[in-house]
Amino acid sequence: TSVQKMLPVDDIPYPEAYPQEKTIQAQVSKDMSGSRTFLPSDIRWNANHMVAFIFLPDPTKLVEKKAQITATARVTRTAAALFEYKSMNGAYPETLAALPSPVPIDPFDLKPLRYRCEGKGFVLYSVGQTLKYDGDTSDKKVVAREAVFRYP
Repeated sequence: TSVQKMLPVDDIPYPEAYPQEKTIQAQVSKDMSGSRTFLPSDIRWNANHMVAFIFLPDPTKLVEKKAQITATARVTRTAAALFEYKSMNGAYPETLAALPSPVPIDPFDLKPLRYRCEGKGFVLYSVGQTLKYDGDTSDKKVVAREAVFRYP
């Protein structure tokens, strides 16, 4: 099944895993092309698969979801470290390198998380799946998908 093929891919970094995930998806689609079209609604109403449909993640999104969860956790922990730094030093650091712990890596591009001071606060973010996110929070739809922490 596609889930069995995806699990090993889920353990490698996003930049390597994403193309492999797409290859697996294409192969699964090709393998299923000879059979009738399979719709998600088939699972919902088939009692044998209903529990799987409700509780199992969409196998086509495992790599993206893992990277998103990892990015959100790293951004949150780093934001807490920034608040602690300010409480001890009176101001936010100019760069994340000034924090006592190593700079967290963005799981999407394997580079450090992005950070900048803004006014009396800061913005800390991951570039996200597009690898182009710049920390702007004016588009609420984009922010809902990205790992971003802006203060205040």
